[in-house]
Amino acid sequence: MTRYRSPRVVFYAAAVAGGAVLSIGMGRAEPTLIVAPLLVFLILVGVAAQLSPTVEAEAGLARLKCVEGDELDFEVRLTNGDGRLAVTFLVDPSDWLDLVLPPPSVTMRPHSQAKIRGRIRCTRWGAHSFGGGYIRARDQVSAFTYERHVEPRLDIRVYPRSENLRSMIRPKSLRPLFGNWVSRSSGIGLEYADIREFSSGDQRRHINWKATARRRQLHVNLFHPERGSDLVIVLDTYADVRGTGASSLDLAVRAAISVAAESVAIRDRVGFLAVGGNVEWLLPGNGGRQLYRIVDSLMTTQIIYSYSWPNTNSIPKHVIPPGALVIGLTAFADRRISHVLRDLRTRGHDVVVVELPAHALLAPPSSEREALARKLWSMQCEVDRNRYRRSGIPITVWDQSRPLDAAIRELQSFRRASLRMNP
Repeated sequence: MTRYRSPRVVFYAAAVAGGAVLSIGMGRAEPTLIVAPLLVFLILVGVAAQLSPTVEAEAGLARLKCVEGDELDFEVRLTNGDGRLAVTFLVDPSDWLDLVLPPPSVTMRPHSQAKIRGRIRCTRWGAHSFGGGYIRARDQVSAFTYERHVEPRLDIRVYPRSENLRSMIRPKSLRPLFGNWVSRSSGIGLEYADIREFSSGDQRRHINWKATARRRQLHVNLFHPERGSDLVIVLDTYADVRGTGASSLDLAVRAAISVAAESVAIRDRVGFLAVGGNVEWLLPGNGGRQLYRIVDSLMTTQIIYSYSWPNTNSIPKHVIPPGALVIGLTAFADRRISHVLRDLRTRGHDVVVVELPAHALLAPPSSEREALARKLWSMQCEVDRNRYRRSGIPITVWDQSRPLDAAIRELQSFRRASLRMNP
């Protein structure tokens, strides 16, 4: 441990030396008697200087996974080797972990252990290191301070908070596996579809006895089967617009987790595709394990700046299955993501877009010139939205002023209106 001497030691030593000189010069004992307590202090300092304390600290958490905004209690176990010391553990500051309750100081005897507790608040999603800090110890007379830095040994995974969705966007095509979407075709299911005459191979339990008695010929009921679908979430990682509060990437990750959780709950297969400086993907799958895979992939998502122009040929074909619904989450801060989404639409994929307005995340303009630039930016975004709608791509705007469920319902309404216009 690194030792630091208190400035009082030098001051007290000078005072004792001055008192001794005055006593000798004046031939009187009073100056020496005045500085006698300081001489006792210097004797104790000499004793404390012989110590070589070794204090160890190890932080622990009750759980290593939480959600944004949760508070976690932590415990620091201190081990003292030599000397009676007053020990304090100073937690390393972090941008996304706020110290709510700092651990208190504790007086430790030689060769003893102590436990001190504190509390932190997780303010942002991601994987954060915790447990690092400075061990600061003082001897009994506070003549020397000993410090040593402890490296973080714990990794806290903070998950984003998800939005509650009451419904999801209905895909245009369904896969021939069991799910929650009612198919328009006839088959085995729960939703009534039609009635027809009995034919060879029909099941007896599907016979409609009322229609049979009225028409005096066997009739059976037809049903709509329940099918599943494929969904791929496309996340824009070209740029991140950060304002005074949340950033565009924060909103995109929160929306991605909400959509993935709702889709897994209705037995759909969900995949993940991050398009930016690097292209990362996760093949579509279903079940709770797939949801955790998507969450872990989102936790490690980073903005990687690149000057290369995107090319959808770098995306493997099996990442987006035929007939899958593609949901793009972007702030349109970089025009290259528009090229990717339109290219996917050209290839025949069912694409919808949730825009995270970047200009709404920034602080209010501070000058007239900046306000004019914001207005031009908003007008350009509106032109891009109209261009998307004319090309048949549903697009909606979602910010923190309204729930994500309202934006999803708006996309579904746009699709229904387009179907009525183009039957």
